Formats: sequence, structure tokens, C-alpha cells
Amino acid sequence: NALYELVPDIVLIEGPPDADALIPLFADDDMTAPVAMLVYVPDEPKYASYYPFAEFSPEYQALKFALDNDIPAKFMDLPQRHVLRMRKDADLAAKEALETAQDTDSSPSLDSMPPTDNDDASEDQHLRSDPLGTLAKIAGYQDGERWWEHFVENQDNDIEIFQALLEAMTALREANIMLQNPMDEQREAYMRRIIRDAIKAGYERIAIVCGAWHAPALATMPTLKHDNDILKGLKRIKVETTFTPWTHS
Repeated sequence: NALYELVPDIVLIEGPPDADALIPLFADDDMTAPVAMLVYVPDEPKYASYYPFAEFSPEYQALKFALDNDIPAKFMDLPQRHVLRMRKDADLAAKEALETAQDTDSSPSLDSMPPTDNDDASEDQHLRSDPLGTLAKIAGYQDGERWWEHFVENQDNDIEIFQALLEAMTALREANIMLQNPMDEQREAYMRRIIRDAIKAGYERIAIVCGAWHAPALATMPTLKHDNDILKGLKRIKVETTFTPWTHS
């Protein structure tokens, strides 16, 4: 409903740009959800990422809207050719560290282990790992999933819901309720790169479908240099994409 009200020139969706070529296939008569996009390294398929779509998935609905109305659609997340390369490099580094530790017969000291009985530290860690859960508890709910389902997914909300969510996420981020990790910063910098590309291409009404947490980082744009510095030096690996059936299990 929001997309029909906005009538965008282009729809940008949180997903792997590596799979942009698959988007037209969502219009195929035989394409029905649930289904998943699969991005994988051909020679090492253990390095792979799945992107499942159900009928009710916002990303799926956005893609169907764009295709049904002849509106361009693109994915805008950090490409998996970079993400899977990072995963492989991390595995190799961990393997080398383990081999080095075995060679030197070293192990972590108990003095270097993080505390496990500090209630304040545990509560702070929980807040930073589950920002939606913080809002949920304020509203009297046990977890963020139930709160989100009740107030967002099961309500006949009008378009103002997006502004309300943007304000809530902005407040959480400004309070540093959840620490950003380098991967999040790279993802959001790349999303902004895709937005800039769309603006440069002449699109004016740009609809963005993304996780609520990212919205504040996309609503205000830092300098181009800021984002280029974050994305500088990213390595890549060859990936391929396809569709695969998907079930909950």
C-alpha cells in the first residue's frame, strides 16, 4: 500500500547486488514463494548465503510491485562477493592462529577472559545486542519479535508508521544502544553508494526497503569521501547466483 501511495521511480531493496540479474525471474509464472536466492562460491560452496522469500516478505512484495508496474528494482546491500571473501579470509586466519597456538602450546589465560558474573555488564550487553527488545520491554512485551509483530506487522498501519519507526531507530542509534560493527558500517556505506548512483541516474522518488535499524543511516547522507574510505580495500571472490526451494526447516 505504501509503495502504491509513493509511486516511486525506482525501488532499492536490501539484498545482494550480485543477484540483480535474478530479479526479472520473480515475474515468471512458475515462480512462487517460499523460495530463496542462493549466492555461493562455485569451487567452495560451503561459502554461501541464502536469501529466503515468503509471500509476506517485504522484499518479495516490493519486487512483485516493481515488476508488476514496470518500475526498476535493484538490490543495495554489500555484495556477497566481498562478504564471502571476508568469511573465507577469517576462516584462514583462524586456522593459522589455531596452528600457531598448538605449535607454541599456548592457551587463553583466565585473567584475560571476560567477566561472566557482572549483572551490569550482562544487561548492557543484552541492550546492545537486542535494541528492539529494549523498546519491547518498555511497552510491556517479553521480546522484540512479539512487539514488532503486534505493532507493525499485524496492524493496518498507514504510511506514517515508517516515520515513527525511523524516529525510534534514530533515538536508539544516537543513544549508542547497539554498537556498530565494521561490517554494518560497510553495508550501510554501500547502500548509500547505490542511492547516490540512483540519484545520479536521474531517479527522484526512490523507495528503499530495508531493515529498520539501517533507516537512519540512509536518511542522512555523509560525504562521498566518508563512504569511500569505509569501502576502500574491499577484496572480492567469484560468486554465482541461483534460486533454490526453501522451507522453514
